[in-house]
Amino acid sequence: MSEGIGYKIKYFRTKANMTQEELARGIVSVSYLSKIERNSADPNPEAIEKICQRLEIQPERVLDHNINNLVYQWFNQLLDGNMIMAHETYQQIEEEIEKVIDADLYWLVELHTLFYFILTNQLKYAKRKYIFLEQDMSHFNEIEQYYWLKFSGYYNYSNLAYEDAFQSYLRAEKMMPEALVNNQQEKHDLYFQISCVATRLYYTYHSTVYVKRALDYYRNTYQLRRCAECHIIFGVAYKRMNEVNEALTNFELARKIAIELDEREVLVRCNQAMGELYGDMQLTEQAIHYYMHCYELTKHSFTESELIAVTGLFKTYYNDGKLEKAKQWHKEAGKLVNHELTISQPLNYEISIYYYLIYGFDQGFEVLMEKEVLPFFKSKKMYLNYAYYLQITGDYYYQVRKYKVSSNYYREANEALNQLRLRDNN
Repeated sequence: MSEGIGYKIKYFRTKANMTQEELARGIVSVSYLSKIERNSADPNPEAIEKICQRLEIQPERVLDHNINNLVYQWFNQLLDGNMIMAHETYQQIEEEIEKVIDADLYWLVELHTLFYFILTNQLKYAKRKYIFLEQDMSHFNEIEQYYWLKFSGYYNYSNLAYEDAFQSYLRAEKMMPEALVNNQQEKHDLYFQISCVATRLYYTYHSTVYVKRALDYYRNTYQLRRCAECHIIFGVAYKRMNEVNEALTNFELARKIAIELDEREVLVRCNQAMGELYGDMQLTEQAIHYYMHCYELTKHSFTESELIAVTGLFKTYYNDGKLEKAKQWHKEAGKLVNHELTISQPLNYEISIYYYLIYGFDQGFEVLMEKEVLPFFKSKKMYLNYAYYLQITGDYYYQVRKYKVSSNYYREANEALNQLRLRDNN
């Protein structure tokens, strides 16, 4: 897409923290500058030269064939997850941004910058970039539109808007441009992301279909970390289908790969998944064994992974009726929370809810569930979590002998589960 001088002017004006009024003063009207920046007016060469002088940029294109190689090298580094190299390349691109714009790579770089901010957990910058891109998405060509949909999926996923992420990924798959169809790494990364978000949404059919496609490719190309991650997704799917032996086989495969590669993060996720599996089977000893492995791998890291391990421990002890042990580990969770960790809202709610389950209820529980927890999960369309917490709320009202209120929560929990089944079958 050839955008002319307009986006170049807009970029450097924004970078210089100048308003349109400040840049246009004494040269052109603000309305005319606005049209120039949108490339909707034939620019006056004399005015363009004065505007560019004020911004200290070249009014003509600065052509450099090496910039294409640098930009596409960066795209591949991001796709492969090579964040050390991607960070260094990003710095180079920032220094050569005028050449990037002149080479008509502006929107592709801006879109991949959104991706870069998400991958590096710079969510404040990602939000700004997302809003900026959303305003100009009408200018995107076919390839840019594809990346907008794909990276919107990543953005929504990072903000726990899993249903929105799922729909963005599916739209990206449907309209994948011919130029990208033969890019197997790109195509199968999209399949992998669809399987990840489908797993979050408990869309078991979709997660298994897409993860199988991804796993076949990653096996053939010896991308072993991704193979391990695919086996975890398969394991979760089999667990939800009550095929325990298949679930264990996949978790063990993932665990073996993670140990051989010394991929600690993947190993933590394997142990966590196995702890959840044994916990669901009410095999407390085995569940504790794997959650303790998680804890030992993450201990004193002050990360969400450590908090997830601790949460698994107090939940397992609570479900086994060992309240003193549950209290001990819940206190550890409280210490981590007080350490000002950045934690997801669902995990934060889980810790708060189990405080009441472990120590006893008061009216604060009603306020938490009705004003915060239930509206949150309903708005995010996280139907299984929503149904689970509706059930807990129903149990609470049953205990305090508010039977009619209790039955309403039980009924809504069943409706949420039916909604989940319907969506997974579509």
